[in-house]
Amino acid sequence: MKISASKLLRRISSFLHEKVEGYKHLLATLLLLLQEKHTAKIGTTILKDLASQPRNRPSLAKFPGLLDALAIISLLYEDLKLKALRTILYISYCDDGWIFVASDTTLSALVEAINLNYKKENGIRYIALKIIKKLATSEENRELMKNKNSLLDSLKCTSQKTEKISVKEDTPQDIMTGGHDGIVETLLKFSNCETIKLKNNDLICLANPAF
Repeated sequence: MKISASKLLRRISSFLHEKVEGYKHLLATLLLLLQEKHTAKIGTTILKDLASQPRNRPSLAKFPGLLDALAIISLLYEDLKLKALRTILYISYCDDGWIFVASDTTLSALVEAINLNYKKENGIRYIALKIIKKLATSEENRELMKNKNSLLDSLKCTSQKTEKISVKEDTPQDIMTGGHDGIVETLLKFSNCETIKLKNNDLICLANPAF
């Protein structure tokens, strides 16, 4: 019964957005769906659909517990990791330039993702790096990241890898002309407390990820 109700909820959610009455109740329901494995897939799918619409991103980012719940999904369930991280990536791009402050749970999920080793997980690592780079445009997030030793260690390890990550969905506009190494080199400036500098073209491409 719960699975059928969840599928119905997905259909209904396609007509809802933050300016529609009942939207907050929808988000509260989705948060509940994320609490159980057998409904988490539906909940994550609906949230990804909502987050793909720029107008919904600020409300998703600000809804209590939602980002942490997605991060926990990424940490707990391998089959939902990619979808959860894509949702977080969408949410990190608000039209007005506002960026959410990453919690320790979110940063831990990103660290876990960039530490994946199998080639088939390249896409997950790449998305995690894109999220980190976007979050790093916020001074408050940079300060948090500089104090997250596991993140800095993981970035240093990633920078030593010679394998170039290629994500089919990102073509024909690859967000970084130098592959993921360019992202890592930029982020490693944290260890020297340098200012993060991003090219405008990078941000333009990142703002409209082709998922």
